Amino acid sequence: MHLMLLLVLMVTQHHQSTEPYFKYRYVDSSVPPPYHRSYEIVVKPGKVKFVVDSYGDILFEEEISISKEQLILFENGLKKFKVKLVKEKQLQGCTGGISQYFEGRFGNGTILKGYEYLCGGKSYGTIQGDTEGVKKYFQQLVPDLAEKMKKLNN
Repeated sequence: MHLMLLLVLMVTQHHQSTEPYFKYRYVDSSVPPPYHRSYEIVVKPGKVKFVVDSYGDILFEEEISISKEQLILFENGLKKFKVKLVKEKQLQGCTGGISQYFEGRFGNGTILKGYEYLCGGKSYGTIQGDTEGVKKYFQQLVPDLAEKMKKLNN
């Protein structure tokens, strides 16, 4: 029994997907739950998943179909924002900001995973580049995103 479990774990660990996968997560500042809106956009073969939550309680969830060609175009388009990993820039006495997390596994095997904390007009974290452009690039995949967020705030 233990040997079989060990073999399953070994096979699972060695079988990591190489399909493209991209995630953007926006984490709202610390405000009371009725006003807190964080969201995540996940892009992978066949679909875009959009989830809005308030401190982990899911408020809205939707999946949008995408073609393989759309995924390839999305992946190639991400490169123009020149987001890259950098040595972590530590937070220096600021509270109340927002966080953005980026994760990507490109078709060529490259993996990018980092975060940015925006507070007091300054950027901290482990990524740099046109992060605002990346955020908007992800957002355009969700039809009527601004309207959906507005409805959740009412």
